[in-house]
Amino acid sequence: MRRRGAWSQRGDEGCARGGCAPAQQGGVKSTASACGVVGVAVLVGAACVGGCRREDHSGTEPIHVLASFGGLGDTAGRFALPRAIDVDETTQTLWIIDKGITGRVQQIDANTGQCLTLFRMPEAKNGKPVGVTVAPGEGGETLLYIPDTHYNRVRIYRPRPSAPPEHRVAPAGQDRDEREPELVRQFGRYGTGPGEFIYLTDIAVQTGTDGKHVERIYVS
Repeated sequence: MRRRGAWSQRGDEGCARGGCAPAQQGGVKSTASACGVVGVAVLVGAACVGGCRREDHSGTEPIHVLASFGGLGDTAGRFALPRAIDVDETTQTLWIIDKGITGRVQQIDANTGQCLTLFRMPEAKNGKPVGVTVAPGEGGETLLYIPDTHYNRVRIYRPRPSAPPEHRVAPAGQDRDEREPELVRQFGRYGTGPGEFIYLTDIAVQTGTDGKHVERIYVS
């Protein structure tokens, strides 16, 4: 089973319940503005966003922030309501769902915070997605699986190739792709039967032992 490359906290759900989850050592964690934070931080150790129950950790070392980027805004590299994040290890980039006004999807250089790709979901009148998964497709290529929450469907994209990290240059922040990637597949509709969904939120992809053949796609 391929696990999600990052953990995302859903602000209006997780904080309301008082639940929290630990960030993995050196992992990437996103927090929604409903918890009072807009942006993304790379953390070491375990953390709990605002609204979670607090425990006595007197005498323990503080959490060290390795890097941070973003901020409130609707331009490239900024976020209104970041809701989900996953890591593309092959390109050293992050894919972030921004559940703001237009349902934006951004690809961010994990080392510099540079926005490499920015596109909007084709439909957002009913609502925006709250999840994203980077996982292999048939043949082992890297695909982007987005649960289109309010349209009760899964959209699978093939990201365009990005330059190697050492060749990425951002003159005045203009070096980015704002086209919607190729849609490889789409499935699902509203309902409670097989292949039907009601407000899906997350996706996990199970591959074979070779890591290339997709055996199952799990949708919650």
